[in-house]
Amino acid sequence: MVDETFIIITSDHGESLGEHGIFFDHHGLYDVSIHVPLILTWPERFDRKQIDALVQHVDVMPTILKVLGVDPKVFKLQGKDLSPLINGEVDSVRQYVFVEEAHTQRKRAIRTKKWKYIKTLSKKGAICRYCGIMHGDYRELYDLRSDPDEKQNIIKDREDVAQRLDDQMHKFIINLIQI
Repeated sequence: MVDETFIIITSDHGESLGEHGIFFDHHGLYDVSIHVPLILTWPERFDRKQIDALVQHVDVMPTILKVLGVDPKVFKLQGKDLSPLINGEVDSVRQYVFVEEAHTQRKRAIRTKKWKYIKTLSKKGAICRYCGIMHGDYRELYDLRSDPDEKQNIIKDREDVAQRLDDQMHKFIINLIQI
């Protein structure tokens, strides 16, 4: 019976345990909060493997539909079918992921394999509702390959990368509005 069952395990967020001055909560858009496991298992259909690729929660539904034999393109979905990734047909389905925080702070971020760009949307949105301080800066850029813990904000040194990611984030939001 288990061999015939499609099981999905994930989490809506991680948890900060002191990183960036954030204690026992999940805000700030740092990887400790946004990089969560996604485990898909169906022994009859998928080989066991670990995949290092950028995906988002919105990709789960189109994947379920495809696995069930329903063409996800019939629906106007933001997510991408992960089946080609799972089956080893492609190495990636996304070049970046987009995340947004609107409860504790008001920030947006775009993350690629190499870069993370975080942008505060207002001065008020920069202040944490819980502790009354600003975690990070108004704009942050991290080279995730050399700084996976996101400790060195290098935006002043790589404004060109930050601008490119900001433009990409803007395009994503415009496309999202049109869906």
